[in-house]
Amino acid sequence: ASPTVAESSYLVDDAGTVTVTAAPAGLALVDAAANPGWTQAATQPDPLSLRVAFDNGTRTVVFTATLNADGTITVDVTEPVIVAGAAPTTIATSQSGDDQYESDDDDRYEDEEDDDSHEYEGADDDD
Repeated sequence: ASPTVAESSYLVDDAGTVTVTAAPAGLALVDAAANPGWTQAATQPDPLSLRVAFDNGTRTVVFTATLNADGTITVDVTEPVIVAGAAPTTIATSQSGDDQYESDDDDRYEDEEDDDSHEYEGADDDD
């Protein structure tokens, strides 16, 4: 092996491990080992990057590696399914809840004025 070839292993959450080799020609997947209960599928869209997706039926964990110009490897581990599903539901719930409370408060203030409550805004209007 030439001194410019570097092999690196990465632990991917509790899904498994990935070992890659970086060489001037690009990245190469040496091994992708899934832990018990997980499956893995590797793809390499171009010589400078690769992707290994681990799945256990309820979670998907994605490992990506990119070879930089200086020979270093940048890696990332994400769970895209969970991130995409959680945010919109939370936002929609809080927005509709805010609208309901605002309209209820407006009705309560109108009722107080109708009940001859002269201690508030109506006191100045009646004099």
